[in-house]
Amino acid sequence: MGSSDDFFDDRAKAGLEHMLLDDEVPYVVKDPWLFAYCDNIDPDVIEIDALLVPARELIAAATSRILQERIAMAEGHWASLPPREVNGTVTGGAVYSLDPVDEARILAVGFHRLIYWATARQVLSFCSSSRARSMMAST
Repeated sequence: MGSSDDFFDDRAKAGLEHMLLDDEVPYVVKDPWLFAYCDNIDPDVIEIDALLVPARELIAAATSRILQERIAMAEGHWASLPPREVNGTVTGGAVYSLDPVDEARILAVGFHRLIYWATARQVLSFCSSSRARSMMAST
C-alpha cells in the first residue's frame, strides 16, 4: 500500500499506483487500496472530481491475485516448502488464506464499501469492465 514511484510489474500487469493521501499525487490516481481508507479522506483537503472503478469477473480477479501470491511464494526463500493454503508475510503477524473464494469475499466487500462511500458522498462514479468494452466494440 502506498506510493509506487511509477513501478510496474510486467508479470502481474499491475503498478503505477499511488495512495490518494500521499503528498503530490498526480491528478489521475490509480489506487486499488482506496476501499481500505476511503472513510479517512477529508473532502475539505482532497477533492475528488470523479471515481472510475474497473470491474472484473469476481472469481477471475480473485484467482489472479492468488496466483500472484503463489508465484511470489515459489520465488521466495520459502520455495522449498510444499504448497500451502495459507501465507503470512509479517513475523508474528496475520495468516491469510490463499483460497480464491476467500479473496473474492475481500474484493466484494471492498468494492461495496467503495461504491457505498462514493454514493453517500455524491462522488461522480463510473464502473467499467474490459468485457463490457469488448462487447461494445464488437457491435
